[in-house]
Amino acid sequence: MMETVGIVDLGSNSVRLSVTRIQEDGGYRVIAEVKAVVRLSAEIGPDGAIGAAGLEHTLAVLRDFQRVGKAYGVGRYIAVATAAARQAKNGAEFIAAVTKETGIALQIIPGAEEGELGLTGALNTIAETDGLLIDIGGGSTELVRFSGRRLTAVVSLPYGAVNLTASFLPGGNGGKDAVERLERFLADVLMTVPWLPGARGLPLIGVGGSIRNVGRIDQKAVDYPLPLLHNYRLAPERVAKVYKELRSLSVKERRKVPGLSDDRAEIILPAVAMMQQVLLRSGAGEMVISGTGLREGLLYRHLLQDRESPVLDHVLSHSIANMVHIHGLDERLSREMSRVALALYDGLQPLHKLPDWGRRVLWAAAALAQAGSTVNVFG
Repeated sequence: MMETVGIVDLGSNSVRLSVTRIQEDGGYRVIAEVKAVVRLSAEIGPDGAIGAAGLEHTLAVLRDFQRVGKAYGVGRYIAVATAAARQAKNGAEFIAAVTKETGIALQIIPGAEEGELGLTGALNTIAETDGLLIDIGGGSTELVRFSGRRLTAVVSLPYGAVNLTASFLPGGNGGKDAVERLERFLADVLMTVPWLPGARGLPLIGVGGSIRNVGRIDQKAVDYPLPLLHNYRLAPERVAKVYKELRSLSVKERRKVPGLSDDRAEIILPAVAMMQQVLLRSGAGEMVISGTGLREGLLYRHLLQDRESPVLDHVLSHSIANMVHIHGLDERLSREMSRVALALYDGLQPLHKLPDWGRRVLWAAAALAQAGSTVNVFG
């Protein structure tokens, strides 16, 4: 039976909903995504509790999400809350109130689980074997080391774009001294993560809105021709260049930076400072932008619940199989076309002398050759 699932991520800066339709044959596709900025971390008062305004704002957003869910026929919600709810002294009461008022059963997840879910979401769409992952949220930053596509170490630091802004750069602005205090603080914090330097030269996968914004800023600066962020790669010096530019600007000036979202202008600098310090401490060889993370991790954990691990071994194979399902292609014909195409490729190797990636491209193209008929049978 077809299932429509709504996945809710109640974060410290924003609340997000993704709606996924899952077919009987296991094929799935995201059919809607909605985001609202709540800044829940900023709603934690001097007493350490989330105030009434934060509750009302959250309820208003989730009720809007429910209207979207109803329109798409959502039959099940998988909903989690992260750093702000973890850190607030009334976090459990806040989540209970939200659940009671909306009927969406939210669960506060530990930082380590947040990191693991972010890794699952990213690795199931990026074919890296070894490296680091950083997920910068509004109230926390998760760092994950993975090897052989499996998590080997994880830490959740209670510092994110929103609470670091409040502590070091109130309102988003601050002079050179304030920024240097922030950098020293982050450097000291990262010294407590002993396994970071062990990732020297490996990729650093970046998850989160602030990291995606850095990717957009870089794309605008280099006149990148495609409006695609997922798997976009930056050398460490490109991240350093973005950081240097943002450091020199006021919030008002940052709002004019091409690629930077208006709602990130106030909180972006501490997030990029964190990225920069992690790159320096780890010696990572490049930053890889991921458009997937926690919500996708929740989806894969649901989809692949019968597996020992929800992290896929072969990203491309899974992606092609899913496209075969969602486009209703003939699986037997897809396999046969790939077999014939690869036989021709291998037999003609002495003539074309193409590299291994060419074989993978041909295999994928042959497997999906029927897909054009779902657009136009005469095409």
